[in-house]
Amino acid sequence: MHPTTRILHRATLPPTKPALLLATKWNEKHDPTGWWISEKYDGVRAYWDSKAQKMVSRLGNVFGVPEWFTRDLPKDMDLDGELWAGYGGFSRAVSVIKTLIPTQNPIPPTWSCLTYQIFDTPTQDPFETRLALLQQYMSTINTRHLFLVAHRQCTSREDLREELDRVERRGGEGVMLRRAGSLYIGKRDASLRKLKRGLDGECVVVGYEEGKGRNEGVVGSLKCRLENDKVFWIGSGLTDEDRRCPPPVGSVVTFRFMELTKEGIPRHASFVGVRIDYDPDAGTDTSMDISMDISMDTSMDTSMDASRNVKTDTSARASVNTDQSPHVKGDTSLNANEN
Repeated sequence: MHPTTRILHRATLPPTKPALLLATKWNEKHDPTGWWISEKYDGVRAYWDSKAQKMVSRLGNVFGVPEWFTRDLPKDMDLDGELWAGYGGFSRAVSVIKTLIPTQNPIPPTWSCLTYQIFDTPTQDPFETRLALLQQYMSTINTRHLFLVAHRQCTSREDLREELDRVERRGGEGVMLRRAGSLYIGKRDASLRKLKRGLDGECVVVGYEEGKGRNEGVVGSLKCRLENDKVFWIGSGLTDEDRRCPPPVGSVVTFRFMELTKEGIPRHASFVGVRIDYDPDAGTDTSMDISMDISMDTSMDTSMDASRNVKTDTSARASVNTDQSPHVKGDTSLNANEN
């Protein structure tokens, strides 16, 4: 390098996180009558910044969304929603969203599998007014990838149970409940609740076990750590691609399981996917059970490694927050959500 040459390093500012309304767990002792209910979808939270004309994650990271996908999004109204790839498509959604979009191909076919499920707009109005604004906006567009989540008011506890049954029968994860007249609070708030029967959780990957048999030469299991410092292994649910290119140490992953053992270990844990939108700084919901927010300390416990062929890394540290999701175009009746 010539002695007069100077290299200027431009400071990179951290992204600005949108102030999102985050859900707490529904307590079944509460009466749901009058609450707005909608389906909960398992996707990636996405916030439309109308001023910047960008779609960002809950951490404020800009998604590389193709122009055709955002063309009909409003220029004067922010939106809160979920990028969704269909039932059972969480991993696929994450894979598409993480893929860089080449400029020479403005319409990558992979994005055609995603829809944007819009469930709120962060104005200072009550939810009913916000919902009306969204309905008005949806009436002005005609696309196959932008949808308004169907909401209706719950009539009883039995009505809520029946709706949860309907959602689960078609492959849904659960339901969301919003208190009538509630405001959009840019933090975790009890005015927004989630209800689901399935057991799931989030944990941090802290190592790997090499595979055997047909999985020889690739990862057989992920070594994971829970909030309670319990270490366990996830081997089920991993695709061949997951085994060849496993989530890096320090990644936050979602898993499903049958039950907790008396030692607090998830039994029959199955890999769901990598979280790319967790927020270490978001408030946690301490009322939640195993599908709760989990703060992870990944200092290694090597007591389980003696009989395993394991590769570990002690540098990981992260914390997790669960997320909300939803579905449907224009019409906010229950029948619209049945489609």
